[in-house]
Amino acid sequence: MAELSVVDENFAKMVQNPIADLISLPFQNNTNYGLGKYNRTQDILYAQPLLPFNLNPNWTIYSRTIIPYIVQPDLLHPEGYTDGLGDIIPAVLIGPRFKGGNFLGSWPNRVHTHSNQSSPRCRQMERRA
Repeated sequence: MAELSVVDENFAKMVQNPIADLISLPFQNNTNYGLGKYNRTQDILYAQPLLPFNLNPNWTIYSRTIIPYIVQPDLLHPEGYTDGLGDIIPAVLIGPRFKGGNFLGSWPNRVHTHSNQSSPRCRQMERRA
């Protein structure tokens, strides 16, 4: 029974570590209330997958992409909204791992703009009553 608690404790530490050797898919939802004169609600859901790749025992690459899905209300009308993907932000972290689990790395990133209406990747839908 004590062995199981040690495993649980190690797993709990890995889950709390944002750069553990563990594939994770966290979601974050931001809701903004009371927008515009009609008190509309905006909703942004972020998917943030984190994928670790061990090059060898001493070097690791982490790939993390932030993918926002936005529901933007029409602020000039009491009904209707536009939804679709926002700007996608991929980032790659590479660096050496030290004894004790410490990590030193560089995290360059680039924003891929997908949030304009002419983008084929952005699913825009407008609904009005």
